[in-house]
Amino acid sequence: MAEKQTEKGTKKIQVVGPKDNSSLAGVYRFSRDGRKKDIDIVKGQILTVGKDADITENEAQRLLNNQTWEVKEVSE
Repeated sequence: MAEKQTEKGTKKIQVVGPKDNSSLAGVYRFSRDGRKKDIDIVKGQILTVGKDADITENEAQRLLNNQTWEVKEVSE
């Protein structure tokens, strides 16, 4: 996977914000896998990746490949 693992073994990604500098969007509504409820993510938010975490590894990969919002791997 593209996510980094921290010293504790927890994977995390950070939401940087909209890729379009002129965008005034403050929230990105992310459709989760399966029947899970959509989540709203905001600039600067850090999401934990894993089976029982904020998002799954598949969802994290989808966010990292997102065309409208920049998301990056972090080690925290």
